[in-house]
Amino acid sequence: MAEPRRRFRLPASLGGRTAFWLILALMLVQAAGLTIHALDRVDLQRFIQAREIAGRGFGAWRTAVLAPADRREQMLADLDLPEGLSVELAHQPSVRTGATPPPPHVMRLFRLDLLNSGPPRLRPREARIGALSPGGFQAALRLPDGEWLNIRVEMPPPRPWHSATFLAAFVVMTVAAVLLILWAVARLMRPVRLLAEAADRLGRDVNATPLPEGGPSEVATAARAFNVMAGRIRRFVADRTQMLAAIGHDLRTPITRLRLRAEFLDDDEQRRKMLSDLPPPWPSHATTRRPNPHRRSTSPRCAAPWPMRRRMRARNWPRPSPSRGRNG
Repeated sequence: MAEPRRRFRLPASLGGRTAFWLILALMLVQAAGLTIHALDRVDLQRFIQAREIAGRGFGAWRTAVLAPADRREQMLADLDLPEGLSVELAHQPSVRTGATPPPPHVMRLFRLDLLNSGPPRLRPREARIGALSPGGFQAALRLPDGEWLNIRVEMPPPRPWHSATFLAAFVVMTVAAVLLILWAVARLMRPVRLLAEAADRLGRDVNATPLPEGGPSEVATAARAFNVMAGRIRRFVADRTQMLAAIGHDLRTPITRLRLRAEFLDDDEQRRKMLSDLPPPWPSHATTRRPNPHRRSTSPRCAAPWPMRRRMRARNWPRPSPSRGRNG
């Protein structure tokens, strides 16, 4: 069974996604800029190469015309010709009669229309020009003594990235731009991170310190709104605590009186049932006392804790009559 293909997932955080899209946009802009630069550089490079080849080609023709016949081949061999240009002396032309001429843009690029515009003694007795793909040509020029100078031009492939300095500078600029994007995203995401941390602190402690209301206008507005919300939550919690305290205070007195009445009931079963139905009016840790296993209770009818009985004896509360306890 083939494994399922893993789908590409964007980063989970907002900062990661922002950095991802910014870096992707930077790569696209850089690629577009490199393409435009390469196309422009290729055109310029072809123009410079064509002019250099044309100049060196005319120089070779001039050398062949002015050099003595016995030294002509040696002098042509000593010429420093650029890449893509080759010349040779031959008794037959390399271009047959009626060959397809080069395209107009090649004629203009190499200025081939100037072959017959020089001084009369430098003009070829006959010139044949034929097309040579891609973007080149071949020419056969007849010397005054009947020999032919065959010229072959083949444009070398363009090399827009031959400069190592340019590539190094491009890589350095790209890395610097990526680092700047990461730093800027981290700075932009810092208020969001602080807001999330403040919300987490507020969930644990309503009295947490408020957020600073500085920075950009949007960040200051969000921090101000969060602080207002936190203040409302604190007031709500305080009001609720105060309300519960008041309710507890109002309920504690009647419950205590009912419990006291139940304590003095003669019927043990009724007293136990009533005491089990009534909640204690005080916290258990404040009113309970660790029992002494070596001391037996002297009042089996009284189920009230010892501190409560002590307060009752100190205040000399009257003991209700059995008839009132049963009817009350």
